[in-house]
Amino acid sequence: MFFTRSKRKKETIAKGNSQSSLNRPSNEVHLLVPIQDDDQGTLAISVLKNSHDDRVKSIRLFHCVEDRLANGGFVSAVDIIQTSDNQNEKLENSILKLQQLAHRLSEDLPGVRVTVKSRLHPSVSGSIVDEANLIDATMILFVQDPKRKRHWLIPGISNRVLRTASTPVQIIKPSRDQQDRAQLFVA
Repeated sequence: MFFTRSKRKKETIAKGNSQSSLNRPSNEVHLLVPIQDDDQGTLAISVLKNSHDDRVKSIRLFHCVEDRLANGGFVSAVDIIQTSDNQNEKLENSILKLQQLAHRLSEDLPGVRVTVKSRLHPSVSGSIVDEANLIDATMILFVQDPKRKRHWLIPGISNRVLRTASTPVQIIKPSRDQQDRAQLFVA
């Protein structure tokens, strides 16, 4: 009997997601844009500004701070307190940075609703997929900085998102000399 209730609850959640999709016009685009840091965020904003499409109705700028406490392995209470304080500081800073990026984007795209969210989660890729499902995103957009040798989003996190997301995923890596003219293509 417990299994049946759980199954019904999952079916209700799934129906709720599909019903919210049915309520919006099929040509509307709702983007989830994971942001790593200031430089990558600025590049993502540039790509979004240069490739504005009237079908884009909302953009969620999203950052995830990996919850290192969820994995355990700490020896002392001091380690736990320091890690917790460090994570909370990163979370607060990321919200401020996302709000600044959103303000800049909102000025250039007045018809688009731009929101921000920063979250503490044990899995960055899992958090991105969860957020896409939560907001019923029509696309997850990763923007990679071509100047970086080591990428936060590529390949590990984006590969896991590609494997697990039910939402289409687009990865953009502008060429080094054409960063300001990078384009987003929405099918």
